[in-house]
Amino acid sequence: MVWLLAILMILSFMGFFCPILAQEKPTAPIMLEGRTLFYVRESGQYTAEQRANEANRHLGKILDSGDPPAVVGIDSGQEVPVITINNRYFLSVTYNDVPMGKSLQGQALAWKNTLEVAISKAE
Repeated sequence: MVWLLAILMILSFMGFFCPILAQEKPTAPIMLEGRTLFYVRESGQYTAEQRANEANRHLGKILDSGDPPAVVGIDSGQEVPVITINNRYFLSVTYNDVPMGKSLQGQALAWKNTLEVAISKAE
């Protein structure tokens, strides 16, 4: 009888907490010319929206500058990969950004490729 009660209590707690644990963290879009390129999530003290706003602002400045074609790179010498545009910081790829089963470097490469295509179309 005690075991049955214990099992019922455990199951009821699991039913209460599982939906909370399963919730996805909020995302915010990285956009160029009204098109969504990819989404970022919160990282440390920065919300997803803060990260996206800063990256989108930076991306807009690069295109508005009229400089030669933008060069997108990955700096892997940091704790996490950093995407650079024209050798300047653009966005860190954090563990929160990476879907299950993908590596940080793999996600950075995917975003780099997406940015290269989008920027070349926009220039």
